[in-house]
Amino acid sequence: MRDFVRRTGSTLTLDGLPYRFHGNNVYFNQSQIAYGNAGAVEEVYDKMAALGMTVARANAHNDHPPANDPAAIQTAPGVYNEANLAALDQSIALAKARGIRLILKFTNYWEAYGGIRRYAEWHLNRTPTKKETSLFYTEPRIKAWFQHYIQTIINRYRDETAILAWELGNELRNPGNADALLNWTAETAAFIRQLDPNHLIADGGEGFDDAPDLYKGISDRYTVNGAEGGSFHRLAQIPELDLLSYHLYPFNWRMNETDDTTLYIRRHEEIARQAGKVAYMGEYGKPAPDAPRAALFDQWLHSAINHRTAGVILWQLLPDSMTDHEGYQVYSPRDTATCEVLRDASGRINRSTVIS
Repeated sequence: MRDFVRRTGSTLTLDGLPYRFHGNNVYFNQSQIAYGNAGAVEEVYDKMAALGMTVARANAHNDHPPANDPAAIQTAPGVYNEANLAALDQSIALAKARGIRLILKFTNYWEAYGGIRRYAEWHLNRTPTKKETSLFYTEPRIKAWFQHYIQTIINRYRDETAILAWELGNELRNPGNADALLNWTAETAAFIRQLDPNHLIADGGEGFDDAPDLYKGISDRYTVNGAEGGSFHRLAQIPELDLLSYHLYPFNWRMNETDDTTLYIRRHEEIARQAGKVAYMGEYGKPAPDAPRAALFDQWLHSAINHRTAGVILWQLLPDSMTDHEGYQVYSPRDTATCEVLRDASGRINRSTVIS
């Protein structure tokens, strides 16, 4: 991995050639290594490689209270556990050794691994309400803390070509106020670009929007009516963002799993391309059973590839020892139908021609 993945308009390139990817979400990359279970991370990376997956979307943060999680990286604002940062180092090295690049997240909208709620908790010195969590986007002291964390991580990995992109955060929302999230995104992306001219920058969101007319024909407008404080089409206008993320959980979002998903994929790819950006599906998932899930994955992946996506990332292939009570786990080779679809999709993505 001698060079960075770069963006030329709405196309990713590597060594001057078009670049696309199929990948997997590995949220436990740092924590399992810190717990002394590097084998679980190695196992899932090996199984990814066997399925032709070349990108892992993973955490570059862990702000859990140290009493609850001995793997915490940031134990208080600006206070870091070096041993747990070394676990992140190791997770990157293990991926790189297998030819896997990483998309790394700086924080999380949800409470897993601390997230934005933890910053509001530090600021208020108490548990924040759901509304107070949005202070993350506006409170100067919190923004300074977060920028310090970003700078710490970037200073550590600025020259690491195995990192494909930074994601500002996982599934960031701000219900009722998209403007605050957009302003924060623009400010934070510009801050990252000043620090790091080489790595790509992504938002990390679900693709929620506030312009239903851009998605005419969708059966339920929940994802595009602005209720969750997202605005995909306006994110596309932020200069420092290279990549625009969207996720796909149609059942959770009251969408049907066929026509709505095709429309959702197509419009996100088109909106990004029209703005000269790159779109990718940062998560897609459906609970088992294996065979019906495989049939839907096959449809979704065909749609994404046919609409010239830069990449798709599964939620989620797990090591055999790990359970996931959300029901989205995929095990290889046990889930034979799903794994066959994943392997086929990797081959088609790796062979496909990109047209900008």
